[in-house]
Amino acid sequence: MAGFKYFRIDRDVKISVKVRGTANGMMRVYQDADRKQAADCIPLNCTSDYRWYSGRKNIEQGIHPVYFEYIGEGALDFLEWKFEER
Repeated sequence: MAGFKYFRIDRDVKISVKVRGTANGMMRVYQDADRKQAADCIPLNCTSDYRWYSGRKNIEQGIHPVYFEYIGEGALDFLEWKFEER
């Protein structure tokens, strides 16, 4: 679990992560510390080189933290993440 606080989101954006490793699973993205419902799930099928993987949903607008949780097999190195306009 990795978390970052706080971001003002005032347009339609998606989240992308740059990772590498042996991971085969999902990066769940949450906008609350309770992790009750994922804002997006980013499918990962990592390689030994860093690569960008993008979410499919728009992230909720407003002021929110962003939390990442990896679910799956293998391990990953999480280099960076970014918001991208839709």
